[in-house]
Amino acid sequence: MNHGTQLAKLLFLVHFLMFFSIPNAWGVSLFSGLVLSQGDHGVKVVEIFPGSPGETSGIKVGDLIVEVDGEEVRTLEAFVAKSKALQDKKPEATLLVLRGGKLENLVISAYSVPVYQAWKEKVLPPQHTVLGGISLFQYWTEKGKKKLDENKGNIPRDIKLSNYEAAIKSFFYALHYAPTSVEVGLLVADTYGNMAKFYQDRGAVPEAAEYYRKATDFYEKCYKKTAKEEDWRRILSGLKEVESRLAELFPPEKGLPPATSTVVPQGTQPTGGGTTP
Repeated sequence: MNHGTQLAKLLFLVHFLMFFSIPNAWGVSLFSGLVLSQGDHGVKVVEIFPGSPGETSGIKVGDLIVEVDGEEVRTLEAFVAKSKALQDKKPEATLLVLRGGKLENLVISAYSVPVYQAWKEKVLPPQHTVLGGISLFQYWTEKGKKKLDENKGNIPRDIKLSNYEAAIKSFFYALHYAPTSVEVGLLVADTYGNMAKFYQDRGAVPEAAEYYRKATDFYEKCYKKTAKEEDWRRILSGLKEVESRLAELFPPEKGLPPATSTVVPQGTQPTGGGTTP
């Protein structure tokens, strides 16, 4: 069986796992660059810094923010509490604002455009912009690898999970500076797979299934971006590991659904232009 056929067989797992969902788990403040004051039954926008998430989302000076992600924020204290709750949690939020006597719905976001364009992932961009003597891509890649190295050996579970999350965060930061890097994309896929195994070993089925979905999704994206034989072998190995683990997570008696579509049909060439072996 050639690589294209094997990948087609395995990649259907991403469709099966799509119904599991947990949020991304990092970020910076979505509301940086906004100057606010207490308004009547809401938070009034006094000033918006150029280039801030607020400016790009369409917020205007004079808007009265009355809800954030469906939760009322009628006071500055409530707004600050909601902002802190969102910080390091997600790259976007919905806003309900009162403008000119009418309510309007807005979405404020602060995600990495290069990563979204290349990988269709909404993750927040890195805060560092200048480092001496080393490229930012190299810095974040090595920082992520270091976090994975720290997970070798017998360490507490909470620290191991924290290291996985920090590694993923660093790899996405690296992709912000080199969004076409399949090498780092594969590190993301492998780390998602390791996080899935971590949750599976703890009996956390929904979380394990979600991270197997994420791993499968990234292996698929990497496959479409490369024409290198060594990359295909690594992708195939990772997908086989996911398939094996899913067989344990969802035994045959529980009815794992068969593939209903093929993501990579036999004979299809990846975007790298190589010939499917």
